[in-house]
Amino acid sequence: SRFNPRNLPVVLFTDGRNETLDSTFPVIDSHNFTDQIWMMTLTAEHVGIPVSTVDLVVNHWRYAQGRGKIYPTECYNEFKEEYVMDQGFKLRVPSEGVGGGSIEENPTPENDKIESELQLPSEGVGGVSIENDQTRQNDKKEYLCIGLFADNCNRILSLARGKRRAEQLGLELCMVDSRMNDWYYSWFDPSPHVKLTEPGEMVNCVRNMTGKQAYYHDFKNQRAGNPFLPQLAKYFLPRKDLRERVEKAMATTYGETPILSVHRRNHRSCWWRATEGTYGRNVGGGTNCSKSTMVTMCGLSYADVQSRFNPRNLPVVLFTDGRNETLDSTFPVIDSHNFTDQIWMMTLTAEHVGIPVSTVDLVVNHWRYAQGRGKIYPTECYNEFKEEYVMDPSHF
Repeated sequence: SRFNPRNLPVVLFTDGRNETLDSTFPVIDSHNFTDQIWMMTLTAEHVGIPVSTVDLVVNHWRYAQGRGKIYPTECYNEFKEEYVMDQGFKLRVPSEGVGGGSIEENPTPENDKIESELQLPSEGVGGVSIENDQTRQNDKKEYLCIGLFADNCNRILSLARGKRRAEQLGLELCMVDSRMNDWYYSWFDPSPHVKLTEPGEMVNCVRNMTGKQAYYHDFKNQRAGNPFLPQLAKYFLPRKDLRERVEKAMATTYGETPILSVHRRNHRSCWWRATEGTYGRNVGGGTNCSKSTMVTMCGLSYADVQSRFNPRNLPVVLFTDGRNETLDSTFPVIDSHNFTDQIWMMTLTAEHVGIPVSTVDLVVNHWRYAQGRGKIYPTECYNEFKEEYVMDPSHF
């Protein structure tokens, strides 16, 4: 009604965060972010978002090619012929794989980092089959193809929930964003249970999910309880060399004495999620986790730990995001290993205190249960430990 007087075919380039609005568009592009930016400079006309730096860049590159029409016109520099580059000038296009992720300028409150999420057609939209003759000859498998959501533990959960969905559909799992391969191998050994792609490689994506869709699949908040996720420990344990290195570091740093690990974060989103809605946002799976408990965990002190969660009076080691030095300083020991090592360390302790709104502790909880380490506080906020969750020792 406002921006298409010529009734041109419309193609949407989206961050995928509002599926209701996205679904009103007839065509949604699924190329990677870097390619999408240049694509938007090549169209006859373009509708941008005035607050977006993406469209500021697109606007300049369009003007350089003499493509002046960008809506809303009143929000952009007026087009002038002097902006058009000489036809002999070879424009430099950013190469694929340099930076980029989803179309987003404002980080989510969960991680303060731009998520990397390949834009794929939403699940159930009769997936785009991405294949060529070479692929047909070499790979007859059919895949659920997913992107990855946000950072580290959110990505791990995207993989595990994606794998669960693939199993439900009778498909193999493929992580289609090759830019995430280095991240994957920083955490995991190569695995036959998830296919990684190389730049330009084609696979037969029968169904597709964005990273966000994979992360939130079968996800329940509040008192409904998130179902336990066996795929997380079965297919996505940290690399063997990482685990062995961390186990040695654990023994060197803390000896053989059983300890109580405490994960504490002071991120601003912790309180927001703890008080969200009627019951707060507990991701841990327990059905009796109260708002007051979640709020307490966001501002946890050493005195809180001792009075509520340490009946055995175990030595306490804090794993913290370092955002509140006042509260951190109440703990006698603060671990200083890197984040990846710390997550596995927290699975090795005798007992653990987690934050119910944190995906870090959701991952830690699953990996602890897989090793038969069932005690995680506050117990009412996490899935109840069951012997069936314990993996055979040979799995490790």
